[in-house]
Amino acid sequence: MRPIEHERCREAFVKLLSDNMPEHDNNIWKTLIWANNKLNAMSSGNVSDENHYLVQIAHELKAWEINQVIHELTTESELHTDQ
Repeated sequence: MRPIEHERCREAFVKLLSDNMPEHDNNIWKTLIWANNKLNAMSSGNVSDENHYLVQIAHELKAWEINQVIHELTTESELHTDQ
């Protein structure tokens, strides 16, 4: 995968989690479980073009990159709840 496609995978992962955190009471744990289930379901069927990068997350992003996204979202969430 080209670097631009790699970055699109990361952006898709950030968007998936950040867009859905409010639905899970801004709980990163609940959001990650939900996202894992969603991604597993998507990978077993036909995928639309808009979800292409989501399905590639598991194959493209390294563990440290996934952890970095989770850290960023957790830190951002903590900043908003402290105010």
